[in-house]
Amino acid sequence: MQEFRKTVSRFRSAMVVIGASLVLGGCSVVNNMVYKTTGDVMKGFSRNHTVPYLMQSDDLAMGCSMSEATAPLLMSFGRVTSEPDQLAVVLYLSAGH
Repeated sequence: MQEFRKTVSRFRSAMVVIGASLVLGGCSVVNNMVYKTTGDVMKGFSRNHTVPYLMQSDDLAMGCSMSEATAPLLMSFGRVTSEPDQLAVVLYLSAGH
């Protein structure tokens, strides 16, 4: 019976610690993890798909508009992950900046 009480007490203590961590930590840990993952996915997508598509396309207006829309979005993720400087050069050049 005492062993059961110890187990319940440990479980209760663990739940209090987890609850306090969530309350005191807020959403910053979750948000940063989500933003970093999203930024890494966006950089990979742009490197593997967006830039090659822009380079082979003959539609200059579409390429310019796509680069103007994509570059600031991609650069904003540089705050939570590594700066996408090489992609920014390509996108800004194809946007005519």
